[in-house]
Amino acid sequence: MFKKDDKAPGAGSTTGGFGGSDNAQSETHRPAARGGSGEHSVISAGLRVIGNLESDEDVEVRGIVEGDISSRTLTVSEGARVEGAIAADRVTVAGTVNGKISADRVAISKSGSMIGDLTYKSLSIEEGASFDGQCRRSDAGRREPEKVSNLKPVQTEAAQVAPKDEPTAAAAGAKGGKSAAAS
Repeated sequence: MFKKDDKAPGAGSTTGGFGGSDNAQSETHRPAARGGSGEHSVISAGLRVIGNLESDEDVEVRGIVEGDISSRTLTVSEGARVEGAIAADRVTVAGTVNGKISADRVAISKSGSMIGDLTYKSLSIEEGASFDGQCRRSDAGRREPEKVSNLKPVQTEAAQVAPKDEPTAAAAGAKGGKSAAAS
């Protein structure tokens, strides 16, 4: 139905390695030497997504995602930011992640920063990377993260306490004071 003309200027072009793209919209291209159908979705630099992403293919974030991501592989490029839970077979962090990661393989590069908990089968953290959280190795590897929307708030009953400056109606009556209704 929709076909990309490979001879069109800029078709399928992305910047090499990590970093931003001059094109500030979501891109899809077919990288060489990948398994599956080869689909690769890119959240470009300058693009901010608020909401959850689900993909059976590879996802590269160069911009900002505020929400949970579930994909086959996820690359958080240098300068990119993800705030939410991540579930993938492979995760590479060269940017910033604030949230949980659950994956078979996790790699945090020297430019990467991770704040949150990791559940993994294989973990690699380069010298110079920043990690603040807890790690848990699991032979199960990838697990779908708990969704915040499924959690229920805890109901507590607060005790009612009168301020010290104002006596309660019962205490005022006991001292012989007049109530507002008696006047």
